[in-house]
Amino acid sequence: MVVTDKKEQVDEALQPFHEFECTGKDDTHVQDVDVTKEAEEEYTKQTTKMLRDSAGELNDPNTDEFYREPTPYEQEKIGPMGGTGCAKGISFTSKDWGDGRGYRTKVHFTPVGYEEVTVMQNECMSFIEFISYWYWYENPVKFNEQPDSNDAHKYGYAKLLEDGSVDKVIKRTNPNAKWDWWQTGGRWTGALKLKELLTIEDKESMPSLCGFSANEIKEIIKQIRKGEFKLALQKPINFIIYIIWNINNVLNYKIIKGGNKK
Repeated sequence: MVVTDKKEQVDEALQPFHEFECTGKDDTHVQDVDVTKEAEEEYTKQTTKMLRDSAGELNDPNTDEFYREPTPYEQEKIGPMGGTGCAKGISFTSKDWGDGRGYRTKVHFTPVGYEEVTVMQNECMSFIEFISYWYWYENPVKFNEQPDSNDAHKYGYAKLLEDGSVDKVIKRTNPNAKWDWWQTGGRWTGALKLKELLTIEDKESMPSLCGFSANEIKEIIKQIRKGEFKLALQKPINFIIYIIWNINNVLNYKIIKGGNKK
């Protein structure tokens, strides 16, 4: 918990501890950290799943050729939403497969003649490929070129030598990061008592529930206290989930206007 004398001081107090990878605020707290040694160690110890064919060749199982149309049974288990994940032992991915049939779900499978094997990362990809895979640094900085910290290399990069080999791996981060997101009240939303004369119409005094207005939240709280959920269920699913996870805070929240509790 961070407590300041004035609300205007909160930003100043918290900024030195922001997680750059989440906030994207490239300020004086962000540093270039050399993680070359760490990357080299990961490259020699990380493993991955591959598909070995009858000729002994290793194949990336995540390429489109290893996805097929789902059977009616599989489609039922996956459900209409699709996405990427597993359901009842079925691994699936939804995207536009580039075949003119639009966005849809396909199921991952291992064809006859292929065998799933576990191999070392350094056996199936180069070091520069591993850096792109492991760190998501997809645009290496070529020899005698400067990194573009505003765009392609904002969060990190691999710097190459003249022969194209990796010179160093740089991670752009805030070493003192403590938080990725915050708001006034934070995870204490609805749990701390309001001061007298603080009105629920004052949006700054209200819990922040997925961006909904103070009046909407006030009416929903009143209904929930009466055991009615009709109004809440008319809201998007993210609002409903928030209510479920914070039901105790919502029920205990004091609705006050003019100093009189309602």
